[in-house]
Amino acid sequence: MWVNIIFVLTVAHFAVATSKLDLSWSGLTKEKFFRNSNGSVSSQVEKATELNLRGNFFDSFSDCSAYLDKLEILDLSQNNLQRFFFKCSTKNNLAKLNVSHNQLPFLNDTALTTQISNLQVLDLSYNVLQHITHWTFEHMKALHVLKLNENPLNNNIDEDAFKNLVSLIDLDLNNISCSNFPAGLFTPLVSLRHLTLSSNPIEHLPELPAGIQVLDISRTNIISLGQIAASHLRILRMNEMPKFECLNLTDLVNLRNLTVLSADNCPKLTSLAVQPPTEDLLPELHRLSVRNCSIDRVERELRPVMLRVSNLDLQLNPWQCNCKTQWIVSINSMRKYSDELRCNSPIKMRGRRLFEALDIDQYDCNDYKRLLTLWIPFGLLSLASMSAAMYFSTRAAFGPRGFRRGVTVSYSNMLTRSNDDDKILEHSDITDYP
Repeated sequence: MWVNIIFVLTVAHFAVATSKLDLSWSGLTKEKFFRNSNGSVSSQVEKATELNLRGNFFDSFSDCSAYLDKLEILDLSQNNLQRFFFKCSTKNNLAKLNVSHNQLPFLNDTALTTQISNLQVLDLSYNVLQHITHWTFEHMKALHVLKLNENPLNNNIDEDAFKNLVSLIDLDLNNISCSNFPAGLFTPLVSLRHLTLSSNPIEHLPELPAGIQVLDISRTNIISLGQIAASHLRILRMNEMPKFECLNLTDLVNLRNLTVLSADNCPKLTSLAVQPPTEDLLPELHRLSVRNCSIDRVERELRPVMLRVSNLDLQLNPWQCNCKTQWIVSINSMRKYSDELRCNSPIKMRGRRLFEALDIDQYDCNDYKRLLTLWIPFGLLSLASMSAAMYFSTRAAFGPRGFRRGVTVSYSNMLTRSNDDDKILEHSDITDYP
């Protein structure tokens, strides 16, 4: 009895203008929710356009248990859901459905039905889904946002699983344990703008939809990018990639709309390069972050890009501080992060701020160049003198004819007999072969 009274008071407290009903964290099961002797609770539910049932104890949900035709937003997250059904709604007003953080093992043909075909936002994250079939999203042509992250899908996504999602704008596939996305999986997504593939053990980029604008491949096993053909891409994130070794900006030559590029916390990333040099590379780039990697120097070919970027973060890399890297002190956009730009070598400079250690007034590379210019001719002359001395010394040691020819000595014994006695004649032939 007291449970029913508290439940009714909770409903009355959170219902606002009979359109928004918040019953989150109320300890409800589906039996308590749908059972009401005087019908007042059912009336509140049926009038609601937004229903929040987060953090309760529902193990299933069916729209047949109440009249929910006015419902536009339904939050069933953080329950114990193993299945849900939409078979009885007639007006198809539901636009947003959140069933994240549950125990859903699969989606059958009574889950995402034509009764909710106007759905625009669907959150299925943090469940135990193991397979996405070709008919799972068959009726979801109006869907704009789909979150499938944190499900153990592995490689169990049918190659035509997304073929009907022609209106999809945002797709989240973070951490689904997929090592190989089927060829052409993303091609039908003609409206897709945001794609998250992070925290998957993929080694190569899949074929991307033509209109993609934001791509996150952080925490994947990609070693190098290769050419990317997504000409509309604006933001590329590839942080915390354990195997990524080389960021060659020339691979991004087709990304003329790219504005943000980040490759932070990649422990094996040792090379930031432009090979071969390309004119007018990444003309719209305004933020480049390659923070806390293993880069110790950058070549001058990067200078045009670095001068154009207004926000350049190369902090916490093991910089070599010498004349080959002194040119970067002229990049004003790096001074914003100068405190953590420090020398790692040579040892006498370790720990010093790069902009201080390589300051032109204190570290004059012109003197170094002048000394190098003077010493090179002397070095070559000394080398020539040593070579000549060795040649004449060798010639003197072996005479005017050079090295002596090889001598072959052969011995033979001849045994002859006479009438008086036997004599052994020793004969030696010394022959000097030409």
